[in-house]
Amino acid sequence: MYASLRQLCGVGALTLALSSTLNGQTVMGRAVERGSKRPLRDAQVGLVADSTVVAKGTTNSLGEFYLDAPRPGLYRIAVVGQFDSVYYSDTIRATGDPATERQVLLEIPVTRIYFEFEVEKQVSPLPGNRAPRYPEELRAANVEGEVIVQFVVDGRGVPRMGTFKVLRSSDYRFTNAVLLAIPLMRFQPAVVRGQNVPQLVHMPFQFALIP
Repeated sequence: MYASLRQLCGVGALTLALSSTLNGQTVMGRAVERGSKRPLRDAQVGLVADSTVVAKGTTNSLGEFYLDAPRPGLYRIAVVGQFDSVYYSDTIRATGDPATERQVLLEIPVTRIYFEFEVEKQVSPLPGNRAPRYPEELRAANVEGEVIVQFVVDGRGVPRMGTFKVLRSSDYRFTNAVLLAIPLMRFQPAVVRGQNVPQLVHMPFQFALIP
């Protein structure tokens, strides 16, 4: 439904209000973490009717969002949470009546992301992963380089590209090659107390010409 994860945190509560518009209603809300009550910033939200997203938006720095319902009817709010998971509110009704307030609570667990020094067994690449393709124009020009990236590998050993970040790169074309390669890679996940857990990974990629 959505392309990428915007925040590495769980969604806790949505405070919703409905106000009248000519075509339906505007759904105004605020997304916060359940435990800390901190606002969920820059999170993707959608207004869903019959499994179809009819309006999209993003929360602001206060966790607030505004979505226009195209017509009266039944809707749910979809919020993108951790690792591109999508969580839904209970059904709300847009009627065109004057504004009414209601509160919808989403019970969403917050999955912790571990660092290398916190796990008993660190993430490791599985055999068979293909290295990024060397850009032909840089190979032809005898250009070597390095890209260092970070991303989360989840408990299944799958890289979560919504968490992808470039820490250093000598050329954007090397970066693009890495960006294309990582989604196809698989890993042995990190382990804590016998359980697979998500871990933040820092990974360097060297592009070197072989004589």
